[in-house]
Amino acid sequence: MSAPKLMLALLLMSACSNKDETDSVPTDDSAGPADVDGDGFTVEEDCDDEDAAVFPGAAEACDGLDQDCDGVVDEDATDAATWYGDGDADGYGDDRVTTQACAAPDGYVAQGGDCDDGDVAFHPGAPEEDCSDPSDYNCDGSVGYADGDGDGYAACEECDDTDRAVNPSATEVCDGVDNDCDGATDEDDAADAATWYGDRDSDGYGDPSDATRACEAPTGYVADATDCDDANASANPGATEVCDSVDNDCDGATDEDDAADATTWYLDFDSDGYGGTAFSQTACDAPSGYVADATDCDDTDATANPGATEVCDGVDNNCDGDTDEDDAADVTTWYLDFDSDGYGGSTYTQVSCDAPRGYVDDSQDCDDGDATVNPGATEVCDSVDNDCDGTTDEDDAADAVSWSPDADSDGYGATSGAQTACVAPSGYVADATDCDDSDAGIHPGATEVCDGDDNDCDGFADPDAEVLGDGALCAAASCDDLLTHRSSAGDGAWWIDPDSTGAFEVYCDMTTQGGGWTLVAKLTDQDGRHWTTASTDWTGTSAYGATDDLSVGADARGEGWGRVEADDLLLTDDVGFGYIATNDGCLRGLSAADFFTLALAGFPYSGDNYFDTCTVDRSGIPNWATEPDWGSNNASSTNLSLQENYLVIARTDPSADTSGVISFYKTSYGEADVGLGALENGTTWTDDGYSQDIGGPTSCSYGDSECATEYPETVYFWVR
Repeated sequence: MSAPKLMLALLLMSACSNKDETDSVPTDDSAGPADVDGDGFTVEEDCDDEDAAVFPGAAEACDGLDQDCDGVVDEDATDAATWYGDGDADGYGDDRVTTQACAAPDGYVAQGGDCDDGDVAFHPGAPEEDCSDPSDYNCDGSVGYADGDGDGYAACEECDDTDRAVNPSATEVCDGVDNDCDGATDEDDAADAATWYGDRDSDGYGDPSDATRACEAPTGYVADATDCDDANASANPGATEVCDSVDNDCDGATDEDDAADATTWYLDFDSDGYGGTAFSQTACDAPSGYVADATDCDDTDATANPGATEVCDGVDNNCDGDTDEDDAADVTTWYLDFDSDGYGGSTYTQVSCDAPRGYVDDSQDCDDGDATVNPGATEVCDSVDNDCDGTTDEDDAADAVSWSPDADSDGYGATSGAQTACVAPSGYVADATDCDDSDAGIHPGATEVCDGDDNDCDGFADPDAEVLGDGALCAAASCDDLLTHRSSAGDGAWWIDPDSTGAFEVYCDMTTQGGGWTLVAKLTDQDGRHWTTASTDWTGTSAYGATDDLSVGADARGEGWGRVEADDLLLTDDVGFGYIATNDGCLRGLSAADFFTLALAGFPYSGDNYFDTCTVDRSGIPNWATEPDWGSNNASSTNLSLQENYLVIARTDPSADTSGVISFYKTSYGEADVGLGALENGTTWTDDGYSQDIGGPTSCSYGDSECATEYPETVYFWVR
């Protein structure tokens, strides 16, 4: 290289090597001292020409720098703190002794307010626990026993007597103050403490099952509670979902289709394991009906795919371009179907992919001349082997009948043990409704009787509506109970058991006054028996005579007299003159025996006295329960007035041993004008010259010609 060329190269190299320096340093044409930080002071004047906040005259700040370039650091700083002289070294200074400085000088503290800087017992916050000490230890201007903040607690009893919101009864809150004066600040049970959740995997998301309360977050806890797996830092609401069977983003779903590493899958429409390219989805796992392969040549035909075997189906199964080749795997042997029932015989055959006309691929027809007979036919009861199984009219024939055993030969079969057959087996019938196949008297066609059995197989043994009262086993509580539960029951003898101590027959009147009356006694003048207050006829309970019929030969007192508890009393006669029926609960829910025992004990005669007056139904009162026309001597001013509405329970003759207890009148003196007990059997009772009795009066005054025909031979007692 020549000297000129060498010199030129060196110059070029030098120019290139100095290019960066030339570009980075600004050119100052004036050639004066530089001001790098642009604060108006040159490098020669500025003590730090790389910091625009440092220059002569700058405001000094407490930052360890000499901002004003006077050679002193942090003097007279604009942000210098005020410090208080602490003579007693109790951490609180005297407000009168102060200095300004960036750091605390020796003997100075940041907290002032010490009201006695010569005694460590005096300073703000000092305890004032002795309510009798007059010293202001905490320098709040009040003594321990004063309540400076008016919160109801003396200074010696609380921790801050300058704040009425701070006292032992206050609620602790998160404010950096010991609100309740328990010596602790901002405890976990503060009223407004926040709930924090454990973040074991340190992913910034907390476990909702690991919660704690505190004013500030404890170490390892965060405010969030949405981490679905706090043991896995890769699982949280901010994570990216990937295909790993983990709910990475905590959205409640795992491995969604939009996962970062999801796979593309292809629809396998014909489910042959090969997919087409027309339809695809991206997902972590193969969606139903999708595969990873996309090489199916006909995704609408499951027999057509690269892995299929060619068969006789008119399809290019293996996608090789040929259809139903001679080497198809299922070349078929075909059998002549002469009766065209879809099943062929084995005599005539052909082999090909497609069936020749009249041929089928089955050779099991047992009668190719009858189209109703073949292996696919339904077996029926016709003595033909319809389904070619070698058996005729089997029990499973389509029209086979279910037969039930009839062990008692009553024409009704048992509900279990049925057999299905074309013909009834011996001892079987088509019916299956017999509820007791061991008793020929029990079946759905039988009549229900009172025997404890469900005779008619309706699910109920001895139902009240059908057999109540028919026998001792089906006894009703009373005739009223019988009528209530068996409305079809008529007048007549029925069985009752009022107190579950034994059933007996009794006559029931199901007609008079709504029915339901139980016959409990008869009084007749034909037997010479007297029911008097001196006898036990009214109060006894032992039964005599018949009360299961209406015979009139003798007195009777049935078991119902002492056992049927009732509310009302009915009196009728043997000739149908009428009836007397109480309608006000006269018997008080007692038996007749108990009621008359109470009545006899309750009214020993003395003056104007009677036991009770029972209201009766006026419409049915017979003549024998009212006086004949006795004119002006009648107990009331007009006949058949007040007396017709009452049945009076009173002694009929206070002076006679034979006085009765039931009467239909009472005089103003309480004596009965007409009675039953004393008048039975012709025993005459006379009151003011008139006499009455059940068998007819022995005398009638004032010429009443019909007097002798208005009185019955027998009176019946009924209760309900």
